[in-house]
Amino acid sequence: MSSQFSFLDLTANLALNECESQYTQQIEEYQSNINRAIHETDQIRTELHQLQLETISKEKQTNDLIDKLKQTNEKLQTELNDRGKSINSLNFFF
Repeated sequence: MSSQFSFLDLTANLALNECESQYTQQIEEYQSNINRAIHETDQIRTELHQLQLETISKEKQTNDLIDKLKQTNEKLQTELNDRGKSINSLNFFF
């Protein structure tokens, strides 16, 4: 009878060890998946940050160009007004 209990105990221990091995393997797979997801998330964050920096740079360039075009427009408007006044002055004399 004692040998039957030892056999049952051994069988239970083997089954327990097999379950523990399977659970350990699952945990390792889950951890690997988590690590991969973290790595991908970090890559996406880096790409997003780079895109944000590029967007800021392009917005600044666009705003600088708009300001330059506004200044050029104002200068041309002033020149046009001055020419118009000159022409009106000449017409007044003729």
